[in-house]
Amino acid sequence: MVTGVLALVANLALLRRGEAPLTKMAVTLVDLAPGRNLQLQDIELTAMDVTEPVASGLVSETELPEYEGWVVIARMPPGSLLTKASLREPLTRSRYRAMSFPIDVEHAAGGDLIPGDLVDVIRVDEEEAYFVATGVPVLDVPGESAGALGITGRFYLILEVDERTALTLSLALAHAQVEVLRSTGSSSVTVRRVQEEGLWPSEAWPQWDRNDLHSSGSMGPGGSPPIGGD
Repeated sequence: MVTGVLALVANLALLRRGEAPLTKMAVTLVDLAPGRNLQLQDIELTAMDVTEPVASGLVSETELPEYEGWVVIARMPPGSLLTKASLREPLTRSRYRAMSFPIDVEHAAGGDLIPGDLVDVIRVDEEEAYFVATGVPVLDVPGESAGALGITGRFYLILEVDERTALTLSLALAHAQVEVLRSTGSSSVTVRRVQEEGLWPSEAWPQWDRNDLHSSGSMGPGGSPPIGGD
C-alpha cells in the first residue's frame, strides 16, 4: 500500500498533466512482451508535462516513427510510458538476414572487428583462393568487450547477408577454409564468379532482381556481376 502511494506521488511529480508546455508522449495500448517488434498501432499519444531528465528517456510524438519496428526487450503492460531503454534497434534490415559466421580468430583479422565494419570473405580450396563476398556488414561481434588482445580460438561474427550470400558463405564454411578481412574504407576487389566455375548447380539458385540486391552490390547468377562484388 505504501509502495503504491509513493509510486503515485512520484508519477504526479514527474508528469504534471495539464500544465504548459505539454508534449505528447507514447503510452502503450497493449501488453508489449520482449521480442515483439513495436508497431505504431500499439501506442497512443498522451499530452503531458514531463520534467528532465525523465523526458529524454521517454519516446515523444516526434520520435515515435524512428522507433517503429524496434524490438521490445522489457515487458510493458498497457498504459505504460514507452521508454527508450525498453527497446533496441533490430540487428538487420527487413530485406536481409543476420547470419552467425564461426571462424578462428587468427583467420578473422586477429579479432580486430567491431559492429559497423565491412568484411571481405576469401574461400581457400587446396592451392587456390578467391573472394566469394565483399563489403559484408558486421552487425555484432559477441564477446567483443574482451578486446582483440588475448582472444584466441573459435569465435563468431554476426553478418548481414542476402539469401545468396548466406548460401555462399555456408558452402565455404562447410567445404573449405575461409579467411575474413576487415575491408572498412578499402577499395573494392574482384570476386570470382563461383557458379561459372562449376562449384554448385545453377538450379540451386533462384532468379534475382536488381532491385533486391545487397548494399554491397552482390548479384545473383546468370551472367550477373559476382557475389558481393561491384
